[in-house]
Formats: sequence, C-alpha cells, structure tokens
Amino acid sequence: MEVVIATVKKQTKSYHNYSNEQKLLFVYYNRIKLFNAAKSGRFAGGINNRTAQKWAKKLKKDKD
Repeated sequence: MEVVIATVKKQTKSYHNYSNEQKLLFVYYNRIKLFNAAKSGRFAGGINNRTAQKWAKKLKKDKD
C-alpha cells in the first residue's frame, strides 16, 4: 500500500481524471479501514466529496 500512496502523492491533479491508484486507495480506506466516503476521498488523493459519495453508493449497491 505504501507504494500506491507514494504514487498518488507524486501525480498532478487534473479535472475529473482519477487514476486507478486513487480509486484503489478510495476502496481501501472505504471498505478496509471503514472510513466514511468523504474522509476516504480526502485520504485517497483529493477526490471530490460528492464523487466519493457516488462511488461509495455504487460500492454498497454492487458488493462485488
């Protein structure tokens, strides 16, 4: 996980383009660490709160 976190911190942000590493970190913080959606998004490299909430809703709905 440390390698993925380091990769995300090195990346520059662009509008609405989230890398696979950021998505992986979001799922890790949201499902494994059991943080809420907004906090998971912040820790995963600055994912917008509303985007994080949408992703969490999709994860909860799919459960796969």
